[in-house]
Amino acid sequence: MKPFDIHVHFEAFKPKQVDGLIADAKKVLSGAINPGTYPKANRVVLKLARKYKDFIWPALAVHPIYLPKMTDEQIEQELDFISKQNIVAIGEAGLDYFWLKKVIKKNVDEEKKRQIKFFKKQIKLADKMNIPIIIHSRWSIARVIKILKEMRPKKAVLHGFSGNLEQAKDMIDLGYMLSNGPRVREFFKDLPLNKILLETDAPYMKVNDRNAAPKDILLAVKKLAELKNISEEKVIKQTNKNVKKYFEI
Repeated sequence: MKPFDIHVHFEAFKPKQVDGLIADAKKVLSGAINPGTYPKANRVVLKLARKYKDFIWPALAVHPIYLPKMTDEQIEQELDFISKQNIVAIGEAGLDYFWLKKVIKKNVDEEKKRQIKFFKKQIKLADKMNIPIIIHSRWSIARVIKILKEMRPKKAVLHGFSGNLEQAKDMIDLGYMLSNGPRVREFFKDLPLNKILLETDAPYMKVNDRNAAPKDILLAVKKLAELKNISEEKVIKQTNKNVKKYFEI
């Protein structure tokens, strides 16, 4: 039995690498969700999902770090395009205050408001399409949680969950799923296995000072099995079941 990676960016690798990378990924993964982040990336994701049907499932969105590069009209046009696609999730969308403070460094308050505005729009779009929203929340987990408690989307996945145990339990109580990469958070041992998903966030996540690869999902499986004192097979079986149920794939 092979695990499922709910968050890998095949579109972010160099085009010449992708076919070989996916061939290697198929050796360790049963499948993967590839989230999009901006218009060009979204179209590459759709192309990959068509080429690798039944292995790559597409999610599309406008990621918060790309909002400053787009006008409101361009964002609305992209959301309209996304609404017409056959996808398994809106993602990845959310808030990224690190990017605003460390990279953009200007109009921070104004851009925070835009992030929140378009995060909420993408939550509504996910609900309209009856699919989950995959959420990015760097340096903004408290605000993200506040918005989720206010809006109560039907389905939400907190990708690379950075909150604490209390916040995790709050999200689980609302019916949402939590996802972690190879470095699974220690307190995940106290979370129900049927609320956990696994990811690599390749190539953006770092693993031992290198960029993550899809094969690193096996590190996440091993870590979660150790934390919960169960077999790796049980981890794979239940997290795969979670994927099928939550994303209906």
